[in-house]
Amino acid sequence: MGLLHKAMGDAVEEGLIPINPVPRLSRRVRRVLGMRSNSDPLTVEEVKRFVATVPAPYRDLYIVWFRTGWRPSEILALRFDWLDDHRQTAMLRLGRIARWGGVEAPPKTGPREVDCSYDPDIFAAFQRRRRVTLASGRRDYVFTDRDGNPLSQEQLHKRIWLPTLRRCLPRARPVQHPGHVHHARALGWRGSGLGRAGVRGA
Repeated sequence: MGLLHKAMGDAVEEGLIPINPVPRLSRRVRRVLGMRSNSDPLTVEEVKRFVATVPAPYRDLYIVWFRTGWRPSEILALRFDWLDDHRQTAMLRLGRIARWGGVEAPPKTGPREVDCSYDPDIFAAFQRRRRVTLASGRRDYVFTDRDGNPLSQEQLHKRIWLPTLRRCLPRARPVQHPGHVHHARALGWRGSGLGRAGVRGA
């Protein structure tokens, strides 16, 4: 019941259904979820360590994610056609839910244009991704696997996010995906060089 409730909750969050049809969770499960929502966010130094540790093919994804704080479904649905290099804006038209077979629908807050000009490293990451995709022949999704297919949120969480956290953090932390941590824009880390392995001071 807990997994089904969570899946329905995700569907509500992504705007696929208006309300969660599954009964509320038990008090114990709600308490656990409450602990997750109040998890201790990463510090600036921990974010730098994470970006330096994460496998290279996923580094640009996390550079953008930490600097924007977008929802997982939004960043994984991002297309190159939605990027305006001249104005440095990104149009978030859809969200992608892997557990529903890659279903895509408008984001919870609706389609929106995001000004990314506050941090040049965001579009620098997009440009690196564009160069990588030229070799694969797939030029639609910005962040993909080696075959050019969209990434799965669940696989990314299990195979990249959690193992990297274990390697780079000195103690166990109940940290979720980057959308649940204090991202660079929220903390005002403009020009911090956060996304590079040889970081400048934040």
